[in-house]
Amino acid sequence: MHQEGNPSKLYALEGGLRALGSSVPEAKAGELAGELAEMVTAALRRLESPRPQIRVQGRVVAQPRDLSEFSALSSGLEVLGSRVPEATAGELFLNLVAEMPRWDRYPHSILADDLMALGSRVPEAKAGELAEKLVTEMRQRTDPYEISALASGLRALGSHVPADKTAAAAEKLLAEMRQRTDPHEISALVSGLGALGSHVPADKTAAAAEKLLAEMRQEKDQEKLSAMASGLGALGSRVPEAKIVEAAEKLVAEMRQREDPYQLSILARGLGALGSRVPADKTAAAAERLVAEMRHRMSLSELSALEISALRRRFPAQLVHGSLSAFLALDRSTLARALGELGSRVPEAAADEAAEILVAEMRQRKDSADLQALGAFAARVSDAKASTLLPDTLDRILAPRLWDCGMVAGLFRRQQTSLILDLMKWPTCSGTDSLTRRIGELENVSFEDQQHRIDQQRFQDWLKLWAAKNNYDLSAPPTPTLKGMRGL
Repeated sequence: MHQEGNPSKLYALEGGLRALGSSVPEAKAGELAGELAEMVTAALRRLESPRPQIRVQGRVVAQPRDLSEFSALSSGLEVLGSRVPEATAGELFLNLVAEMPRWDRYPHSILADDLMALGSRVPEAKAGELAEKLVTEMRQRTDPYEISALASGLRALGSHVPADKTAAAAEKLLAEMRQRTDPHEISALVSGLGALGSHVPADKTAAAAEKLLAEMRQEKDQEKLSAMASGLGALGSRVPEAKIVEAAEKLVAEMRQREDPYQLSILARGLGALGSRVPADKTAAAAERLVAEMRHRMSLSELSALEISALRRRFPAQLVHGSLSAFLALDRSTLARALGELGSRVPEAAADEAAEILVAEMRQRKDSADLQALGAFAARVSDAKASTLLPDTLDRILAPRLWDCGMVAGLFRRQQTSLILDLMKWPTCSGTDSLTRRIGELENVSFEDQQHRIDQQRFQDWLKLWAAKNNYDLSAPPTPTLKGMRGL
């Protein structure tokens, strides 16, 4: 990948590495990963150099950083990271931590994936030492994105860290957390505790949970509430159930007082982050709140003059820069995606009503906003509703343009694997990873690797066996019409 400064070629080479996957010999993977790690750190250093000044709208500002080269190289390292020999994984891991920038939040999410991949290969004898260094770095950082990226590395080390080292690391993180006042920083540090896993002493987990709840009780800002709820969720099943219930009640109470779709979506994200122990009635209440706001934002043709006038009075600031129709569409999408954030316990009735609102709009509009929003919670709708919605949505997807077919993956049900495969053959169909995951859910098999990416080799091996068993012709061309697709 020695194509410095040519991101398009780098991305093409990264795609080739991803396609090769586990077929790359371990020794070669280690050699290539070492080269890539050096190139990643060199790219980071280049990004930290002074940037030329440019004039934008009369103001002189620094020219934006071009992160494409760094992103492509990091993606390649992520692909190879889980194949690196144990002897070199620790050194590469530390090099990336040392180079983690403090000037931009975007690289941290990319480096987090690299750390996850490399961390999974660190041997137990080295894991304790690396965990100590990560915790030290976390205590020295104040940016939540940096702390969260380091926590991802800690999560990859996970169970390899000896119990005594885990306890010591947990004590340091808890002490640091008690000194912080920013909810986002506290939540990020708590995610580090969660990353250490079951070796964290129960009293440390309880203390962290109580610290978060104490902050939530007096907080009103939706961003901060969501961040702290995410921190609670990161602690996992060791948080007492009563604390999960209290946090859920706080979030739902705040949702009942809000009308703004963005604020509601942030609170819904926090509720979803609490996990499956949120009481069903709390999830149902949150879902109903979201659907109720969707009802207020149906198409203009569905609203009376009185309702339109009321909307203009409620949201005057938002309507200054755009039409009411576009405003309603954006809000519906935001609310629908928030419904998806609530997870698998959304009641079917709420999901069905929300889906009907979106599809009714989709039939009238020519863009994909409502269809994309439907994909956020499609798996939650009833089987009966899914069967009625699927033809409409597929008809829209198979129009002569490039669509992300994964948007409707959740509408497929059992016995429709062949239909999904037919769709994946369609030349205008992109974004097939979501469809592959849906096949895995329906067939009760996982095609993901340790970094939760689709392992194409594993999928292809399974697919050949499934096709032979079910008399499915993998080599047949895509069916030209919906009527010809199996399962409809």
